Amino acid sequence: MSDLCKSCNFRKAIYRKSHYRFSKYKIYFCSAKGTLNESAQDCDLYIKKNVEFDVSDSRLKETERDIEYLLKKLIND
Repeated sequence: MSDLCKSCNFRKAIYRKSHYRFSKYKIYFCSAKGTLNESAQDCDLYIKKNVEFDVSDSRLKETERDIEYLLKKLIND
């Protein structure tokens, strides 16, 4: 895999508000360098993006409570 910004952990998307919605720019912000750059640049500060999911018991119970609340609201209203 090449060390491109597209899969780097430091790459942050930039959004712009246009009337009532947001749109994403094709330029990204590098939080390591503090610069704007294209998504296809090589970099010596590259760190592979680490995606983590929170599937802990407390998070699942919170989700169950939220679903129960929504079901009660939908059935009663």
